[in-house]
Amino acid sequence: MDIRQLTYFVSTYEHNSFSAAAKECCVTVQTISKAISNLEQDLNNELLFVRKNNGVIPTEFGRAFYPKAVDALKSFDSAASYIDEYHEQRQPHEVLTIKLCVPDFPRSRSICVNINKLLQVVTRDIKVETQIATFPQGIKALDSLEADMLVTLGEPDTNAYDVVRVGVMPTAVVVTENHPSLKREYVTREDLESFPVIYANDFDMDRSGSIVNMYKSGGYDLHLHKPKNPFSFAFTLFKDKAMCLVIGIPAIVPEGLGLVMKQIDPNDMLPVPICLITRKGSKPQGYKAVETFLLNDGLMKGFSSFK
Repeated sequence: MDIRQLTYFVSTYEHNSFSAAAKECCVTVQTISKAISNLEQDLNNELLFVRKNNGVIPTEFGRAFYPKAVDALKSFDSAASYIDEYHEQRQPHEVLTIKLCVPDFPRSRSICVNINKLLQVVTRDIKVETQIATFPQGIKALDSLEADMLVTLGEPDTNAYDVVRVGVMPTAVVVTENHPSLKREYVTREDLESFPVIYANDFDMDRSGSIVNMYKSGGYDLHLHKPKNPFSFAFTLFKDKAMCLVIGIPAIVPEGLGLVMKQIDPNDMLPVPICLITRKGSKPQGYKAVETFLLNDGLMKGFSSFK
Protein backbone atom coordinates (compact mmCIF):
# COMPACT_ATOMS: atom_id res chain seq x y z
CA MET A 1 0.00 0.00 0.00
CA ASP A 2 1.31 3.45 -0.88
CA ILE A 3 0.19 7.05 -1.05
CA ARG A 4 -0.36 6.87 -4.79
CA GLN A 5 -2.82 3.99 -4.39
CA LEU A 6 -4.70 5.83 -1.64
CA THR A 7 -4.88 8.97 -3.79
CA TYR A 8 -6.38 7.01 -6.69
CA PHE A 9 -8.81 5.22 -4.38
CA VAL A 10 -10.10 8.47 -2.83
CA SER A 11 -10.53 10.10 -6.23
CA THR A 12 -12.39 7.04 -7.60
CA TYR A 13 -14.61 6.90 -4.51
CA GLU A 14 -15.54 10.59 -4.79
CA HIS A 15 -16.30 10.38 -8.53
CA ASN A 16 -17.68 6.81 -8.66
CA SER A 17 -15.67 6.43 -11.83
CA PHE A 18 -12.25 5.17 -12.92
CA SER A 19 -12.26 7.52 -15.92
CA ALA A 20 -13.10 10.61 -13.85
CA ALA A 21 -10.42 9.68 -11.34
CA ALA A 22 -7.92 9.18 -14.17
CA LYS A 23 -8.74 12.65 -15.52
CA GLU A 24 -8.36 14.25 -12.10
CA CYS A 25 -5.06 12.48 -11.40
CA CYS A 26 -3.70 13.00 -14.94
CA VAL A 27 -3.13 9.29 -15.55
CA THR A 28 -4.75 6.61 -17.71
CA VAL A 29 -7.84 4.61 -16.74
CA GLN A 30 -5.69 1.47 -16.84
CA THR A 31 -3.32 3.00 -14.26
CA ILE A 32 -6.22 3.73 -11.91
CA SER A 33 -7.72 0.28 -12.37
CA LYS A 34 -4.44 -1.50 -11.77
CA ALA A 35 -3.64 0.60 -8.69
CA ILE A 36 -7.06 -0.17 -7.16
CA SER A 37 -6.64 -3.90 -7.90
CA ASN A 38 -3.18 -3.89 -6.25
CA LEU A 39 -4.59 -2.03 -3.25
CA GLU A 40 -7.36 -4.60 -2.88
CA GLN A 41 -4.72 -7.33 -2.90
CA ASP A 42 -2.80 -5.51 -0.17
CA LEU A 43 -6.03 -5.40 1.86
CA ASN A 44 -6.35 -9.21 1.95
CA ASN A 45 -8.32 -9.23 -1.30
CA GLU A 46 -11.16 -7.14 0.14
CA LEU A 47 -13.03 -5.47 -2.74
CA LEU A 48 -13.28 -1.73 -2.55
CA PHE A 49 -15.66 -1.27 -5.48
CA VAL A 50 -18.25 -3.17 -7.45
CA ARG A 51 -17.38 -2.60 -11.12
CA LYS A 52 -20.28 -1.71 -13.43
CA ASN A 53 -20.50 -0.61 -17.05
CA ASN A 54 -21.41 2.96 -16.13
CA GLY A 55 -18.96 3.36 -13.25
CA VAL A 56 -18.16 1.85 -9.85
CA ILE A 57 -20.02 1.57 -6.53
CA PRO A 58 -18.15 1.37 -3.21
CA THR A 59 -18.57 -1.84 -1.28
CA GLU A 60 -19.34 -1.82 2.45
CA PHE A 61 -15.65 -2.29 3.10
CA GLY A 62 -14.84 0.50 0.64
CA ARG A 63 -17.17 2.90 2.46
CA ALA A 64 -15.57 2.02 5.80
CA PHE A 65 -12.06 2.37 4.37
CA TYR A 66 -12.67 5.76 2.73
CA PRO A 67 -12.37 8.02 5.85
CA LYS A 68 -9.21 6.16 6.88
CA ALA A 69 -7.67 6.81 3.50
CA VAL A 70 -8.63 10.50 3.63
CA ASP A 71 -7.02 10.86 7.06
CA ALA A 72 -3.88 9.13 5.82
CA LEU A 73 -3.60 11.52 2.88
CA LYS A 74 -4.09 14.54 5.13
CA SER A 75 -1.37 13.30 7.48
CA PHE A 76 0.97 12.71 4.57
CA ASP A 77 0.31 16.21 3.18
CA SER A 78 0.95 17.71 6.60
CA ALA A 79 4.22 15.83 6.96
CA ALA A 80 5.31 16.79 3.45
CA SER A 81 4.51 20.46 4.12
CA TYR A 82 6.51 20.37 7.34
CA ILE A 83 9.52 18.85 5.59
CA ASP A 84 9.39 21.50 2.87
CA GLU A 85 9.06 24.28 5.42
CA TYR A 86 11.86 22.86 7.56
CA HIS A 87 14.32 22.63 4.69
CA GLU A 88 13.30 26.05 3.41
CA GLN A 89 14.08 27.54 6.82
CA ARG A 90 17.46 25.86 6.90
CA GLN A 91 18.49 27.24 3.53
CA PRO A 92 21.04 30.06 3.52
CA HIS A 93 19.37 33.20 4.85
CA GLU A 94 19.49 36.64 3.34
CA VAL A 95 19.22 37.79 6.95
CA LEU A 96 21.62 36.43 9.57
CA THR A 97 19.99 36.58 13.01
CA ILE A 98 22.31 36.59 16.01
CA LYS A 99 21.14 36.48 19.60
CA LEU A 100 23.56 38.27 21.91
CA CYS A 101 23.03 36.68 25.32
CA VAL A 102 23.74 39.54 27.72
CA PRO A 103 21.54 41.44 30.18
CA ASP A 104 19.37 44.10 28.56
CA PHE A 105 21.12 47.30 29.68
CA PRO A 106 20.02 50.85 28.66
CA ARG A 107 22.42 51.17 25.71
CA SER A 108 22.03 47.62 24.43
CA ARG A 109 19.91 48.50 21.38
CA SER A 110 22.39 51.11 20.16
CA ILE A 111 25.30 48.74 20.70
CA CYS A 112 23.47 46.05 18.69
CA VAL A 113 23.14 48.53 15.82
CA ASN A 114 26.85 49.26 16.07
CA ILE A 115 27.73 45.55 16.02
CA ASN A 116 25.45 45.07 12.99
CA LYS A 117 27.32 47.77 11.09
CA LEU A 118 30.69 46.23 11.89
CA LEU A 119 29.51 42.74 10.93
CA GLN A 120 27.90 44.00 7.72
CA VAL A 121 31.38 44.82 6.42
CA VAL A 122 32.49 41.17 6.69
CA THR A 123 29.22 39.42 5.78
CA ARG A 124 28.82 41.58 2.67
CA ASP A 125 25.45 40.85 1.00
CA ILE A 126 23.93 39.19 4.07
CA LYS A 127 21.97 41.52 6.32
CA VAL A 128 22.83 41.05 9.99
CA GLU A 129 20.36 41.45 12.86
CA THR A 130 21.82 41.28 16.36
CA GLN A 131 19.27 41.08 19.18
CA ILE A 132 19.60 40.96 22.97
CA ALA A 133 18.26 37.78 24.60
CA THR A 134 18.54 35.79 27.78
CA PHE A 135 20.30 32.46 27.43
CA PRO A 136 17.02 30.45 27.58
CA GLN A 137 15.46 32.77 24.99
CA GLY A 138 18.49 32.33 22.75
CA ILE A 139 18.38 28.53 22.96
CA LYS A 140 14.65 28.54 22.20
CA ALA A 141 15.22 30.77 19.17
CA LEU A 142 18.07 28.53 17.98
CA ASP A 143 15.92 25.39 18.29
CA SER A 144 12.97 26.98 16.48
CA LEU A 145 15.24 28.28 13.67
CA GLU A 146 14.37 31.87 14.58
CA ALA A 147 18.06 32.50 15.24
CA ASP A 148 21.11 31.34 13.29
CA MET A 149 23.61 31.57 16.14
CA LEU A 150 24.12 32.77 19.69
CA VAL A 151 26.98 34.81 21.08
CA THR A 152 27.42 34.25 24.81
CA LEU A 153 29.60 35.81 27.47
CA GLY A 154 30.62 32.61 29.20
CA GLU A 155 30.98 29.04 27.99
CA PRO A 156 27.80 27.01 28.55
CA ASP A 157 28.21 23.43 29.74
CA THR A 158 26.36 21.60 26.95
CA ASN A 159 26.93 18.88 24.36
CA ALA A 160 23.66 19.55 22.56
CA TYR A 161 25.09 22.37 20.42
CA ASP A 162 28.34 23.30 18.74
CA VAL A 163 30.16 25.72 21.06
CA VAL A 164 33.27 27.51 19.78
CA ARG A 165 35.32 29.81 22.00
CA VAL A 166 36.18 32.87 19.91
CA GLY A 167 37.77 35.20 22.44
CA VAL A 168 37.75 36.58 25.96
CA MET A 169 36.71 39.82 27.64
CA PRO A 170 37.85 41.33 30.92
CA THR A 171 35.39 41.38 33.79
CA ALA A 172 34.63 44.17 36.23
CA VAL A 173 31.95 45.21 38.70
CA VAL A 174 29.26 47.87 38.66
CA VAL A 175 28.68 49.56 42.00
CA THR A 176 27.18 52.76 43.35
CA GLU A 177 29.39 55.84 43.17
CA ASN A 178 29.74 55.92 46.97
CA HIS A 179 30.68 52.25 47.32
CA PRO A 180 33.43 51.54 49.90
CA SER A 181 35.51 49.63 47.34
CA LEU A 182 36.06 52.81 45.33
CA LYS A 183 38.57 54.01 47.94
CA ARG A 184 41.05 51.50 46.54
CA GLU A 185 42.62 51.28 43.09
CA TYR A 186 40.97 47.95 42.31
CA VAL A 187 38.21 45.71 43.55
CA THR A 188 39.88 42.73 45.21
CA ARG A 189 38.91 39.14 45.80
CA GLU A 190 38.27 40.07 49.39
CA ASP A 191 35.74 42.68 48.21
CA LEU A 192 33.99 40.16 45.96
CA GLU A 193 33.69 37.74 48.84
CA SER A 194 32.60 40.43 51.35
CA PHE A 195 29.82 42.32 49.56
CA PRO A 196 26.61 40.83 48.09
CA VAL A 197 26.90 39.89 44.40
CA ILE A 198 23.86 40.16 42.13
CA TYR A 199 22.58 36.85 40.73
CA ALA A 200 20.24 37.13 37.72
CA ASN A 201 17.98 34.11 37.27
CA ASP A 202 17.77 34.56 33.48
CA PHE A 203 21.55 34.55 33.04
CA ASP A 204 23.17 32.81 35.96
CA MET A 205 21.36 29.47 35.98
CA ASP A 206 23.43 26.32 36.40
CA ARG A 207 25.53 25.26 33.39
CA SER A 208 25.08 28.67 31.72
CA GLY A 209 28.78 29.56 32.03
CA SER A 210 27.87 33.09 33.13
CA ILE A 211 30.35 35.46 34.75
CA VAL A 212 28.90 34.78 38.21
CA ASN A 213 29.10 31.03 37.70
CA MET A 214 32.62 31.36 36.35
CA TYR A 215 33.77 33.07 39.56
CA LYS A 216 31.93 30.48 41.66
CA SER A 217 33.63 27.67 39.73
CA GLY A 218 36.94 29.48 40.21
CA GLY A 219 36.64 29.04 43.95
CA TYR A 220 35.30 32.46 44.90
CA ASP A 221 33.01 32.39 47.93
CA LEU A 222 30.35 34.77 46.61
CA HIS A 223 27.38 35.89 48.69
CA LEU A 224 24.67 35.87 46.02
CA HIS A 225 21.56 38.00 46.07
CA LYS A 226 18.68 37.27 43.67
CA PRO A 227 16.57 40.39 42.97
CA LYS A 228 12.96 39.64 42.04
CA ASN A 229 12.50 42.75 39.89
CA PRO A 230 14.35 45.89 38.69
CA PHE A 231 13.34 47.81 41.82
CA SER A 232 14.78 45.08 44.02
CA PHE A 233 17.94 45.11 41.87
CA ALA A 234 18.48 48.84 42.40
CA PHE A 235 17.57 48.60 46.08
CA THR A 236 20.20 45.90 46.60
CA LEU A 237 22.89 47.92 44.83
CA PHE A 238 22.25 51.09 46.82
CA LYS A 239 21.16 49.84 50.24
CA ASP A 240 23.17 46.63 50.56
CA LYS A 241 26.25 47.90 48.71
CA ALA A 242 26.02 44.99 46.31
CA MET A 243 28.23 44.40 43.29
CA CYS A 244 27.18 43.36 39.81
CA LEU A 245 29.75 41.33 37.86
CA VAL A 246 29.87 42.46 34.23
CA ILE A 247 32.15 42.64 31.22
CA GLY A 248 34.74 45.39 31.63
CA ILE A 249 33.32 47.78 29.02
CA PRO A 250 32.32 51.19 30.46
CA ALA A 251 29.80 51.82 27.67
CA ILE A 252 27.33 49.39 29.26
CA VAL A 253 26.95 51.52 32.41
CA PRO A 254 23.95 53.89 32.22
CA GLU A 255 24.64 57.54 32.88
CA GLY A 256 22.93 59.62 35.52
CA LEU A 257 21.93 56.74 37.80
CA GLY A 258 24.74 57.00 40.32
CA LEU A 259 26.51 53.85 39.09
CA VAL A 260 30.15 53.38 38.09
CA MET A 261 32.31 50.56 36.77
CA LYS A 262 35.25 49.46 38.87
CA GLN A 263 38.08 47.30 37.57
CA ILE A 264 39.00 44.10 39.39
CA ASP A 265 42.59 43.60 40.52
CA PRO A 266 44.40 41.91 37.58
CA ASN A 267 45.63 39.23 39.99
CA ASP A 268 42.05 38.40 40.96
CA MET A 269 40.19 39.11 37.71
CA LEU A 270 38.89 36.17 35.66
CA PRO A 271 38.39 36.92 31.94
CA VAL A 272 35.11 35.64 30.54
CA PRO A 273 35.11 33.54 27.33
CA ILE A 274 33.15 34.73 24.31
CA CYS A 275 31.46 31.75 22.63
CA LEU A 276 29.67 31.24 19.34
CA ILE A 277 26.87 28.65 19.55
CA THR A 278 25.13 26.97 16.62
CA ARG A 279 22.97 23.92 16.03
CA LYS A 280 24.89 20.66 15.77
CA GLY A 281 26.45 20.33 12.32
CA SER A 282 24.49 23.32 11.00
CA LYS A 283 26.51 26.35 9.97
CA PRO A 284 24.49 29.19 8.44
CA GLN A 285 25.68 31.30 5.57
CA GLY A 286 28.01 33.94 6.92
CA TYR A 287 29.13 31.83 9.89
CA LYS A 288 32.84 31.89 9.03
CA ALA A 289 32.77 35.65 8.58
CA VAL A 290 31.18 36.11 12.02
CA GLU A 291 33.61 33.65 13.61
CA THR A 292 36.60 35.51 12.13
CA PHE A 293 35.13 38.83 13.23
CA LEU A 294 34.84 37.61 16.82
CA LEU A 295 38.28 36.01 16.79
CA ASN A 296 39.67 39.44 15.92
CA ASP A 297 38.06 41.11 18.97
CA GLY A 298 35.04 42.23 16.97
CA LEU A 299 32.68 42.12 19.92
CA MET A 300 35.04 44.23 21.99
CA LYS A 301 35.16 46.74 19.13
CA GLY A 302 31.37 46.71 18.91
CA PHE A 303 31.08 47.70 22.55
CA SER A 304 34.11 49.96 22.81
CA SER A 305 33.50 52.04 19.67
CA PHE A 306 29.96 52.88 20.73
CA LYS A 307 29.36 56.58 21.03
